[in-house]
Amino acid sequence: MTKVEITKNHPLDLDAIRAAAHDALVRMRASLGLDGSWHGDVYEFSKPTTGKITIAIGFVRVELALGSEVQVAKGTVEKRIRGALERLLGR
Repeated sequence: MTKVEITKNHPLDLDAIRAAAHDALVRMRASLGLDGSWHGDVYEFSKPTTGKITIAIGFVRVELALGSEVQVAKGTVEKRIRGALERLLGR
């Protein structure tokens, strides 16, 4: 398994980042079939890949474990996650 870990800083308060994360996850569930659940401020998912999204004051961290079938696309996956975080949180 190949791991992807991306941390993005942000200026939002915890309520605002929770709302933004919720909206993004609704879209990801619809478009990617993402399946998981919240445990405090950590969203853990197991479909279509395993990982978690941690939200906190000051940062969001995305951690994924890529299966062998998508390891060759690690750079593309990282680029798409960074772009999504920038759209969600600003630069």
